[in-house]
Amino acid sequence: MADDWSRYWRAPDAPLEAMYAHFERHVYHRHSHDAYSFGVTEDGAQAFSCRGAGHTSVTGMVMAFNPDDPHDGQAADALGFTYRIIHIGPGLVASVLADITGRPAGLPLFTKPVHIDLVLARNLTALHRALAADQRRSAAPEKPAPAIPVEIGGRTRMVECAQVCWVEAVGDYVRLHLTDGSAHLTRMPISHVEEKWSAYGFVRIHRGHLVPVRAITEFAMVGGNHTVTVFGQVLPVSRRHARDVRERFLRASDGR
Repeated sequence: MADDWSRYWRAPDAPLEAMYAHFERHVYHRHSHDAYSFGVTEDGAQAFSCRGAGHTSVTGMVMAFNPDDPHDGQAADALGFTYRIIHIGPGLVASVLADITGRPAGLPLFTKPVHIDLVLARNLTALHRALAADQRRSAAPEKPAPAIPVEIGGRTRMVECAQVCWVEAVGDYVRLHLTDGSAHLTRMPISHVEEKWSAYGFVRIHRGHLVPVRAITEFAMVGGNHTVTVFGQVLPVSRRHARDVRERFLRASDGR
C-alpha cells in the first residue's frame, strides 16, 4: 500500500482520538467504534455502507457515526480519498452538554451518516488540526524501549522490541521470536513484557501472545475464530481482545 498513509493521535488524559489519512487501496471492513466519530472528506470520495444503505462522502462533506454504529469504507474510485476523523468518547460529550445546559443531558443520536455543512466541516478541520498541534507540543521526548536480556550459549544478549516479531508465553517464560528467524526463551512472565513494551506498539492478542501492531498484516475471522497474521505467522486472537486488536489494526499506519 505504497500510496496509502495515515497519522494517528490520542489525547493522554481524555477519550479523544484523531486520524489523518489518505487511502487508495485500504479497505475498512465492517466495524464500529465505542465513540462518536466525525469525519471530514478533504479530497476525493469515500464509499461506505451504514444503517442498511450505501453512502458516498465527497470533498467537503461530513460523516457522523454514533457509538457502536456499524459501517465499512473504501475509496470510491482509483484516485482514493483524503480525510480527517475525530473520535470523541460518549462520556466527554455528556460532560460538555452538561456544562452547556447546566444539567445532565441525554446523548444525541445522528439520524444521517453524511451531512453537507461547510461550517461544520471547517470547524471539525480546525479542531482536528488543533488536537494534532497540541499533541506535538506536549509530547515528551521518546525514551528508548527497554531491552530484554536472553541467555545464548552462556552469553547474555539484550533484545530490543524492534527485533521481535511476536512474543509467546511458555509457562513462567516467554519465547521471543525475532526478525532474523531465531527464537529465544527467557524467564519472564508475558505480563511483564506487556508492561515494558505496550507503550511501544505491542498489544496482547491472547493470553499466550503479544505482537507489535505495526507488524499485523491481516485480521481475520474464520468459523467464529479470530486470527492475525504477523510476519507470515497466523496467531489466535481471543474473543476478549478481538475488538481492541481489530480497532488498533484498522487505525495503524499503513506505511508498510
